[in-house]
Amino acid sequence: MLEDSSSVNIDLTIVDDALDELHEILVITLSSPSNANLGTNTTFTYTIEDNDDGPTVAFDTTASKGVEALTAAGILVRLSAPSGQAVTVDYSIDGTTTATNAGIDFDLQTTQLVIPAGVDSILIPFTVFNDFIQENDETVVINLNGATNATLGSITQHTYTISDDDGGFGPDGPGGIGGSTEMSFFLQAKGNWLFTDAGNTNATDGTLIQQWENPSQEGLIAINSTSVTNSEPTYQDLNSAEAVNGNGVMVFDGTADLLTMADDARVNTQSTGYSLKSTLVVFETSSDVTTRQVIYEQGGGGNGLNIWIESGVLHFGAWSSWSYIETTTAISANTVYYAVHELDQGSGVVRSYVNGTLAETPGMTGVLSSHGGDVGIGGMDNDSRFATNDSQTNEGLHFQGKIMEIAHFNERNLNQAQVAIMASYMAAKYNITVAGNNYAYGSTYGTEVIGIGAAASTGERHVAA
Repeated sequence: MLEDSSSVNIDLTIVDDALDELHEILVITLSSPSNANLGTNTTFTYTIEDNDDGPTVAFDTTASKGVEALTAAGILVRLSAPSGQAVTVDYSIDGTTTATNAGIDFDLQTTQLVIPAGVDSILIPFTVFNDFIQENDETVVINLNGATNATLGSITQHTYTISDDDGGFGPDGPGGIGGSTEMSFFLQAKGNWLFTDAGNTNATDGTLIQQWENPSQEGLIAINSTSVTNSEPTYQDLNSAEAVNGNGVMVFDGTADLLTMADDARVNTQSTGYSLKSTLVVFETSSDVTTRQVIYEQGGGGNGLNIWIESGVLHFGAWSSWSYIETTTAISANTVYYAVHELDQGSGVVRSYVNGTLAETPGMTGVLSSHGGDVGIGGMDNDSRFATNDSQTNEGLHFQGKIMEIAHFNERNLNQAQVAIMASYMAAKYNITVAGNNYAYGSTYGTEVIGIGAAASTGERHVAA
């Protein structure tokens, strides 16, 4: 302030920043005067009033999609311009959503997001669950319901499509169901799949079998590992009297015959356990369906699953952190069956199909934990369990009858289209009368059937054949 002057202006330059923000306050304080004393009013408050309209907030687009294997998904929400304030947006899942929330098809629990100041976009994140089930594409529909420090824009609903990517489930397995990446193993009673030694000499009619493998699949092999004399099953080819509808068989004598598979993460020793499993066995009973006989088993007394016969009943058992649970189906002597044993943690059930007839038992409250103890085919190898308080150890409980096919799908269950196709395959190949018969047996086409199709009731499909 110059001499002879009583006032002076403090010049302020205000920058118009285009950000929607709260009014801003500038406080100027007078201090330490020279050749003067401070008066009463030593502070001055200047308010910069915001002159910018608030932004709008909306989805960037009305729709997007991602394959099921893309588990970390997100939908973009964008402001019309960055804001100087944090913007809070409320959203919800629309009732037209066809996918199931809460960890079935996807998981989206939060219903509010915050766009920080200075940021113009953010994702609504959610998790997609890759369920390995062939099905129709499913949708997640999200609505923007309101916002704080912004107004809703024009696009307030977005549809995210979960694109099913399981159409490649085949066509190498039974009925064209299952490819080499989905099947841990798939074995058929064919001469070029069977060996009288450690994989060098193919079996012929009437020979004892030391090794069973699929020559076109990088899968597991079943071997006769026991030291018991005459414990190898016998191969009977398609021209023998033992053949089933013109198909070769493996004959197990019910006394000592047994094949085993070593522990492998594809079947039983995966550290994280197993939430889904499907095991298929095609077999013919003998005159004895009364004695306890194990057709297939894996694991031991603590964790495992099995398929076994006793007192005219076929049992499908499973046990882990949960107590032993099973499904059961009455069976007859000297009869051909195909049996599918499934574990489905998502639904919490043990499931079975016997000649296409479904049975389910609840109680699978967690994964099937990792379990050693090998795999037994045609008998029990090491230990197994037959009720909550009924376990047995060592080898034994040998199956008397024939086994024609056996397959194992890891982290897979059959959908309804595949169940129908499997039934057609079995009816055609083995002349089995199946539930809800989808195929009338004809001798001209009685060797193999593969197919594609969709289940009308669920929309589930099988498209790889």
